[in-house]
Amino acid sequence: MTKQRSHLLTFLYVDEVDATNNIAERAIRPAVIVRKISAGNRSNRGADTHAILASIIQTSRQQERDFPDVAAELLRSPRPRALNLVAGKREAGPTRPGHGPAQPLGP
Repeated sequence: MTKQRSHLLTFLYVDEVDATNNIAERAIRPAVIVRKISAGNRSNRGADTHAILASIIQTSRQQERDFPDVAAELLRSPRPRALNLVAGKREAGPTRPGHGPAQPLGP
């Protein structure tokens, strides 16, 4: 949590960011149901992969982007990239911890 300290209060500075994650919790509920019906994941790695993919799929939907395009963009990136989760911001970009909430790095 210390590494993400500068991002914890983003909701105070960005109107589009909610103070709670209730919307996100409701959004991933279908994925949780699928996981429970299918007897869960067989390994921690499988569970992590499922969680990451479900998160990217839901973020893509909320930003009205096609998941295959977003996944390809992230997979082709030479550096780890974080999806910009602020509504209306559709680009994905690397972020620098400690430089304000969700500020993408320049080229």
